[in-house]
Amino acid sequence: MAFISSSTVLNSHSLLCSSLTQDLHGFSRNIATSNSIRESSQLQVWAAGGKSMPPRQGRGYNSRKAAAEGIRKRMSNRDLDQAGWVQVAEKGDLIEGKNKAIIHENNGYVMVQRGSLIYTVKANCTSCQFPMIDGKVEVVGEGDDLTIECPLCHTKFSMVDGDVKDFCPKDGALQWVIGTIKERASPVAANVYPTRMSNSGRIYVKFIGI
Repeated sequence: MAFISSSTVLNSHSLLCSSLTQDLHGFSRNIATSNSIRESSQLQVWAAGGKSMPPRQGRGYNSRKAAAEGIRKRMSNRDLDQAGWVQVAEKGDLIEGKNKAIIHENNGYVMVQRGSLIYTVKANCTSCQFPMIDGKVEVVGEGDDLTIECPLCHTKFSMVDGDVKDFCPKDGALQWVIGTIKERASPVAANVYPTRMSNSGRIYVKFIGI
């Protein structure tokens, strides 16, 4: 019968423990490597702006506010998609009661604000071709009809539909001369253009009949 010494048993136990320890270390390294590869892949997807990108977070971040801001930007951009409307100014560019000169494709226009309404008319008077940027604007009656008067010949035009309200009135020396020259001419309506302001404060004009 063979006898196994205590030293042999201890040596075998030590070898077994050492082998298990090495296997555990190797397993841990494999898990760490796998996690590192997976995190690197996620970072690449996030950096590329993929669907796996986590939501923005941090101090002061408000998800509702961010969502509302996104909606507002999309709504503002819709204005640019509507055919025929051209942005010409911002809300802060207009002062009520003061004429605003607008240039679009080498053509001049006069823009006037009255309350929530904005009017745009071709700048040159159809009677004498003089620029009306400094033309006097008046409210007609109780309605929203405005007239603009040519500074040279004093012809008045409606800023709503362009109709001639007073054609070469001869109410001054120079106006008398122009009126005499224009006696046989027919009044020509001014060109007016639909104008509106978006919720974001952008002012658009639909230039038609140029």
